[in-house]
Amino acid sequence: MPITNHQLRDFQIKKRPIVGGAEGAEGAEGAEGAEGAEGVRQVQNWDDLFLGVP
Repeated sequence: MPITNHQLRDFQIKKRPIVGGAEGAEGAEGAEGAEGAEGVRQVQNWDDLFLGVP
């Protein structure tokens, strides 16, 4: 089942405070625009973003 923008937004709202600051906001904006398979890949990379993996 494809991830909807609404589901992505809910996920971002829950995860965003871990990063905080402008970096977290930029990541959320980027993921919110993603759809379909591209959105799935974006979400899978969120853990890397929060862990600081390049």
